[in-house]
Amino acid sequence: MPIDPKRPLDPPSVHMKARKGIRVVGVVLLGVGVVVLLIGLSAFVSAIVSSGDFSHQPSIGRMFLMLPGLFMVGVGGQMCLVGWAGSIARYGVREGAPAAAEGVNRIGMGAAPGIRAAAGAVAAGVRDAGDGVACPACAEVQDADAKFCDACGAAMGAVCGGCGASNESGARFCDQCGAEMA
Repeated sequence: MPIDPKRPLDPPSVHMKARKGIRVVGVVLLGVGVVVLLIGLSAFVSAIVSSGDFSHQPSIGRMFLMLPGLFMVGVGGQMCLVGWAGSIARYGVREGAPAAAEGVNRIGMGAAPGIRAAAGAVAAGVRDAGDGVACPACAEVQDADAKFCDACGAAMGAVCGGCGASNESGARFCDQCGAEMA
């Protein structure tokens, strides 16, 4: 069965009937539980208030109605939550999804300039990483065959003291005359 993303999924009719039954039983159980709990609580409060008066004996049996009342309230509340879970979830999605999307968009828009700058730096590094040589004076990357630095004008290689020929930076001997570089 193909799913249309623009149309919400409808649960099967069996689930709809079960959901309706759980909702009704949950509300009834919750209501009855609240009434029974209040009866037990009133007996408990009247026993405390009249504890000094021994002529009036409170009904102990009614006090114990608090326990089944609490149980019915708990079970009825859980049934209500289960019965309305889909509606609660859909409401949360309708309210939360636009706020979450806006937050993600704002973070993305704020981070875009930094991401662009980092990507540009990486691209420049990849472009310049070819056959370049770093200037010994300023460390600016120059073409491999450059004699002088484009940025500071320093000689790119070591100059031989014997013949004046330009050699690669770090060379121990001159390429032209073989003299030891100082």
